[in-house]
Amino acid sequence: WARMRGELDRLANAYGVSWRWQQLYPPVGIQPAPYRLNDKQIERLLRNSERAANTFRRSLDESLDRSRLDGSSREDNINQFVKEFNDALKLLRDRFDGHTSIAGDVESVLMRAMRIDDFMRRHPLDRRVQRDWSTLRSELDQLSQSYNVAWNWNN
Repeated sequence: WARMRGELDRLANAYGVSWRWQQLYPPVGIQPAPYRLNDKQIERLLRNSERAANTFRRSLDESLDRSRLDGSSREDNINQFVKEFNDALKLLRDRFDGHTSIAGDVESVLMRAMRIDDFMRRHPLDRRVQRDWSTLRSELDQLSQSYNVAWNWNN
């Protein structure tokens, strides 16, 4: 049993799950460690995030083309932010597919998303792109929770 417990501890550690063998339930007032989703659930979150990112990118492009930002350096900046975000999201996907994704990969995606979020706050575009960004942020929030990454969009 001791060997099995050691293996289970290593497995829990690999997936970022905290576990105390001496307690079945946490004491009153202490929150249990967040539940780690299984690979199929994370796969669905990634797919939803990728779909939301593509929808946002298309609506952003259309909105920028109709805005006063069209052709400006600000448009170049947001396009670069979106490219870097998509690259980080693709890297997360690749590492997930290779069973090597870690919380740091999700943090990288979120840090790039924060730059987009800052742009969206400073340059309100049409309702559609705002709605699409809100949907993508919601997907990213779920992804951060699944990897136990504490995240605050107001940093």
